[in-house]
Amino acid sequence: MTRTMRLVPLISGFLLVLTVGCFAPSGPTEGGPSLRPARVVKRPHAGIFGMVGPRTPLERGLEAYDRAFAACPELRGVLVLVEWATVQPHPCRPPDWSIVDAYVELARRHDRQVALCVASTRPPAWIFGNGRVKRFAIIDPNPLHPEHGQPRDVGVPVDDGFLPLWGRLVAAAGERYDPNPTVTAVVAMGVNFYGPETKLIFPTGAEQAQAAELDLSHENVLAWWKRYLALYAECWPNTTIKLHGAKMGPELPRTLDELVEWAAETYPGRFAIQCNKLNGRDDNEHLAEYRLVSRYAGRIQTGFQAVSSVRNTRRMGAVVQMIANLVRARARYLELWFGDATDVATIERVAELWNGEKARSEKGIRRLRR
Repeated sequence: MTRTMRLVPLISGFLLVLTVGCFAPSGPTEGGPSLRPARVVKRPHAGIFGMVGPRTPLERGLEAYDRAFAACPELRGVLVLVEWATVQPHPCRPPDWSIVDAYVELARRHDRQVALCVASTRPPAWIFGNGRVKRFAIIDPNPLHPEHGQPRDVGVPVDDGFLPLWGRLVAAAGERYDPNPTVTAVVAMGVNFYGPETKLIFPTGAEQAQAAELDLSHENVLAWWKRYLALYAECWPNTTIKLHGAKMGPELPRTLDELVEWAAETYPGRFAIQCNKLNGRDDNEHLAEYRLVSRYAGRIQTGFQAVSSVRNTRRMGAVVQMIANLVRARARYLELWFGDATDVATIERVAELWNGEKARSEKGIRRLRR
């Protein structure tokens, strides 16, 4: 392999030095609205969606959604979550999109939609080589993960070393899937309020000492988040960009509030906010993410992800209450867990409850207008 070096421009003035022969997709230009004209008309990201993650074997997932799509017209698509380490285990080889390709093709055959999430929170080990990306050691907070309670490293995204590497992958994904009408949404990752990276902003225990060494001020985190959203907007000009919220306290962080307002004004019609805690234990009004989704409904795309399986009544509560919360917030889409989304009876029940609650809500609104 030749050792000739070249420079690849990336967002906000970054330059990434690459060895010729290594994976190097065309990168985005300066941050801001996309300079590439939109050419693909995509359906609205709306209705009931399922989810599938890396712990579901590919064959099992494809078979389950093949049956569910065939039997349930109410099931509009699937969120496909893959990990960075799986997609790009080697820095000098093209990303492996075979898992995503399989679900996109399945959805296309059934005239359904795909939302894509590549998790930056599961990075390949090579990004930490030679100290190019700072490590942040977290204790895995998710009781559903096999590593729950165990330490693992995530990259520090508020750092000049992380964004160029992540930007290459975002650009490659956009080049492959943004022109595809089946892929109607992409989840923005980086500095965010969803998943392990949230621990940077809300550290606990031993994590606080590490966080103290970083500039996690409101101004700095907001500036970085704008760069990440600008990256997605540049690389995905035809696709809805989703921002998830799941790990906040009762008060809405000022940073997220200002970020959503900026995105709504900067990228009208292209941005969505989602709460990943929808449940039927109560009215959900105490959740900062729920109030945020409610506030922006009608202005930008909004949606929810169920906090658990609807059959887990201890964690979920009553499905009827969950649907009432969904309708009251005027959300456009709902993501259900794998077992619920691939169960015909569950999908039909959720769709029936949603349609019935919407009809009652609309009837009530008409009555008030008389």
